Amino acid sequence: MNRKSFFIIILCLLTFIIAKTQTFTGYTKSNSGILNNTAFGVMVDKLGNKWVACDSGVSKFDGINWTTYFLYNTIVGTQNTCIAIDNYNNKWIGTYNGLYKYNDTIWTHYTTSNSGLPHNTVYAIAIDSSDNKWIGTIPGLTKLNGSNWTIIDTNNRIYSIAVEPKGNHAVWAATDPLDQCILKYENNTKTIYKSSNTGFANFNGSYLAIDNNNNIWVGSVQNGIYKFDRENWTHYYDSINITSTYYNYIGCIAIDEFNNKWFGCNSNVNNQTTFIKFNDTNFSYFNGFVPFGIVKSIVLDTSGNVWMGIWGQGLWEMACSTPTIPSGIIGPNTVFKGQVNVIYHLSHQNDALSYNWSFPNGFTLVANYKDSVIVNVGANAVSGQISTYGHSSCGNGGTKYFNVTVTLAGVNELTDNTKLSVYPNPAKETVTITFDQSIT
Repeated sequence: MNRKSFFIIILCLLTFIIAKTQTFTGYTKSNSGILNNTAFGVMVDKLGNKWVACDSGVSKFDGINWTTYFLYNTIVGTQNTCIAIDNYNNKWIGTYNGLYKYNDTIWTHYTTSNSGLPHNTVYAIAIDSSDNKWIGTIPGLTKLNGSNWTIIDTNNRIYSIAVEPKGNHAVWAATDPLDQCILKYENNTKTIYKSSNTGFANFNGSYLAIDNNNNIWVGSVQNGIYKFDRENWTHYYDSINITSTYYNYIGCIAIDEFNNKWFGCNSNVNNQTTFIKFNDTNFSYFNGFVPFGIVKSIVLDTSGNVWMGIWGQGLWEMACSTPTIPSGIIGPNTVFKGQVNVIYHLSHQNDALSYNWSFPNGFTLVANYKDSVIVNVGANAVSGQISTYGHSSCGNGGTKYFNVTVTLAGVNELTDNTKLSVYPNPAKETVTITFDQSIT
């Protein structure tokens, strides 16, 4: 096999994806201590506890025990719409009856009668790095800084809020689908994005998130997913921009530490697609583990487990596991000094998000394609081991080793004890070299 054909095979392996079986666990009213199955918001606090905003109250799950806090005198009626946790581990719950704060000891209830809230229906809460609370209500956007309330806007129902982690920390808001716009608040200026300046007919979005590169991701309950990179808008809708059709109802968005995007869907239709993961290259579809329901919230814990609040189906967990040891490394086990573009790759696509490769001294990494690498062998390279292990949001997996021998263009590398003779000296038309080491 020539080198060109071998490289083509490597590229094919890079684009091949094997689905990994996931473990799902559902916590519902019938098998756990959750208050009820109308789970809207889910958050994980600094101690790893899961907090679920349900109808009429909040349920806390520490991994073993459940604790329920009733926010109303009756189980019938008012919904809790969202939950957020601030920098001091205080819990903030938005409801149809105002805003609640819990500091693990005392509950504080804010309404229009005792605070600067413009309305008692709270749809969204976001907390920035300065611990300001940005609150979305029926009239619009309100900011809470300490004990100071500031009404920012009263023209739109705000369904979702995200604050930029970089730059000027602009605040973005997704609105009621009927408004058909996304709002940006920065330096006392409000910018409206709609069909006329995004290029998409019937542009709308109700849920949003900002990734690690400051791209804006917008989820629509009608038209799939939009991305804004500060210059251009991209629309992911049905099979226009991706290779597989998915349902265009997006009920929430989350961004993990590896910049993967997680989109909650409506699993009532379209072959039970429940949520989607996008790594900026491939879409992964997860379905079949829950009979039906709209995913209203997604959050990842510090172990990489995915937690979902599903309307009508309670709290669900997709368990995370560390990557398996790579099954094998394929490539030449003998190389020569000065050799370039040497390829090593795993025997098949594995289950890690990335792979860490190590080489003997004198090897230079030219390109890393996750489970395939290209290296150059330097003039001072030595024999040794190539090693690699996988990494995921759950941690590092086991290491695979591969022995490699460095030669002098077909001759084994000479040792300090090698007896070498060159004659005649000075050389004429021919020269003879003798040494007591085998030729490869």
